[in-house]
Amino acid sequence: MESNLTQHLCAGKCTDYKEEQCNTCLVQQIEKREFNLGLAPDDAYVQYDFIKGDVVVYSHRIADNSLETVEDFVLDEYYRLDGGQIIHKDDIQLASPAELKAKRRLDQPIALFVSE
Repeated sequence: MESNLTQHLCAGKCTDYKEEQCNTCLVQQIEKREFNLGLAPDDAYVQYDFIKGDVVVYSHRIADNSLETVEDFVLDEYYRLDGGQIIHKDDIQLASPAELKAKRRLDQPIALFVSE
């Protein structure tokens, strides 16, 4: 059986590559496989506070009472909303069921006690 080591991507590039596949490549292949199977450790995944499609309201320190939809995670705890606004995660929160029903942000005491 003919070896494929001379065709290996690390040949001539990676200082860890000797006569067999280096640990650098093996680790990367294992990590990729873990992600594909959903077996990677929790701290290996990017943790999001909101996901695309979440309906949010601005925090009460912002005067806007409208509902917004999260479009995307941008960078360093910032999110892009459906209107193109980029906002920090601390300036939005998930809309409550009462706020979804009212189609706007409610004052905090009302949002806590209004039922469906």
